[in-house]
This record gives sequence, structure tokens and C-alpha cells, in this order.
Amino acid sequence: MNRLIVRCFLFLASSASYAQEKLVKDLDFDGIKDTVYFDTEKKVIIAKLSSTKFKVISSKPINIEYSSDYGIRNNRNGFEFFINYSRYGSVSQFKFEKKTNIIRLIGMRHRESGLTEYDANGEASVNLLLGNYIGNWAYNDVKKENYLIEIPTFKTKMPFKKIYLTDFSERIYDSFLSKSSALFVKHKEIAISKQN
Repeated sequence: MNRLIVRCFLFLASSASYAQEKLVKDLDFDGIKDTVYFDTEKKVIIAKLSSTKFKVISSKPINIEYSSDYGIRNNRNGFEFFINYSRYGSVSQFKFEKKTNIIRLIGMRHRESGLTEYDANGEASVNLLLGNYIGNWAYNDVKKENYLIEIPTFKTKMPFKKIYLTDFSERIYDSFLSKSSALFVKHKEIAISKQN
């Protein structure tokens, strides 16, 4: 019994410390380390940059209910916020924009998997600087018990207005998921029509 209590405590402690991890990195290119993290109480991304005298820069609240994991991690351009659920997940990439001195959302990607005929399987990304979308998807034909039928990779334009960290919430990546889902359905129908 004591072992179980200790294990539960260690699991909860490690989960809490993971959720509070901070990325310390020079984001604004002035040679001084900056900090970015996800505030689990307020459910916002917080950035503190040396160029703004470490004033708190915050996203809008992000709904993390039902997510299996989420957080901030490093990437070569700046940092990314990721959120995963059982069958899908998304990543939003941010970079400090020198000319405006603001943290900007520069890209998003998401993945999905499922076994029903309506489920998409694969991943997509959008480069927000160029408005370029790439979809790598597969679909399921449940009636024929044929799963993961590949759709040829497709590229298209997907413009978004400039989005900064202070504008960011799950609505932004939900909008991307919605547009991406519509493209998946369109290209799935094209692929099916070519088989008939």
C-alpha cells in the first residue's frame, strides 16, 4: 500500500514538474536568455523577453481539457506549443520578429489517426509566412476493409492574417484544423473518384 502511495506521489510530482518546465533561450537575439513557459493555472503561454525588460507577454487562454500532454519546447526558429489528444495533436511554432519586436506565430502542423471511414490519417502543415499548406493524408474504406489508402501529397495556399502570441488561443489552431479537414475531404473524394 505504501509503495502505491509513493508511486502515485512520484507520478503526480513528475507530471507537475513537466507541466511547469520553462524554456530558457535567447529568443530576441540580444545575447540575453529569455523565458517561455505554459502557465497551467491560467492556461496561457507566457514569454518574458529581455528586450521588453522581462515584462509578461501572454497568449489568450488555451483549452487543455482532455489533452494527454501539452507544453512548450525548443525549435530552431524559436519555440513551439504542442498539445496532444488520443488520436490527434497539433504544434504551433513561434518566432521573435525583429522588425516589430513581437513574437509571431509562423507555422502550424497537426496529425490525426483513426479507423472509421470518416477519419483522416496523416499530417499537414502550414507555413504562415508564405501561406503554403502541405497535406499528407490517407483514408479508410471500412466497407472493403481497406485501411490507410494513401492520397497523393497535395500543396495549396492557405493564407492567414498575421497572428502574434498575444492573439493566440486554441481557436487559431482549430481554424487551421477545420480548413485542413475540408481539404482532406476534397482530396479524398478526388482519390475515390479516380478509383471508380
